[in-house]
Amino acid sequence: MQEAAHPYAQFAKAGYEITICSIAGGDATVTVDPESVAGADAEAKEFWETKTDVLKVTKQLSEYKGSDFDAFMLVGGFGVMYDFFPNAEVGRVGQETWESNGIVGSVCHGPIGLASIKLADGTALVKGKTVAGFTNEEEVVVGLTEYYTKNDVEGESLSTVEDVLKKLGANYTKKDNWNCHVEVDGNLVSGQNPQSAGKVGEEIVNILSKR
Repeated sequence: MQEAAHPYAQFAKAGYEITICSIAGGDATVTVDPESVAGADAEAKEFWETKTDVLKVTKQLSEYKGSDFDAFMLVGGFGVMYDFFPNAEVGRVGQETWESNGIVGSVCHGPIGLASIKLADGTALVKGKTVAGFTNEEEVVVGLTEYYTKNDVEGESLSTVEDVLKKLGANYTKKDNWNCHVEVDGNLVSGQNPQSAGKVGEEIVNILSKR
């Protein structure tokens, strides 16, 4: 929950117009992990209680162009491991955002979506860039890796955020489990875990404020 709520709070505080969309469109609340709601901190609880109506009527990501946005944010949650990669619409919107000088942000499991984004020349967005995302060590703690889909990445069958991003040539960095860790590489902002979500939002706002 906080992977969405904390960046949202930063964007709202800065006065930005925020669009919430989803891969399938429609009611995005039905796939929210009940444990995430039960364990929500005050900021995440406020987000859930005040944005439920918006979350119930999301538009599909396919309805948008990346040039519509100053920043394109991929939030976390275990479900995105199935939804964000491989995903042609995440790839298209991410590419369009990036190539119109927009910011691409992600946090926790959200950075798996970065693997869907290629530049116009076919190069992976993350190749040669410094990124963070949910670590293999953190995956061991939560114990869900066995359920993830393995995808062919450069000829190797991989499933975790860390393994996929490394294989695509990213300079993947990490800290110990559950420590806040955010990387900013130009217009690419990524965070390791839920504890990093607010900082990802802050860094995106920081970049936008200088424009």
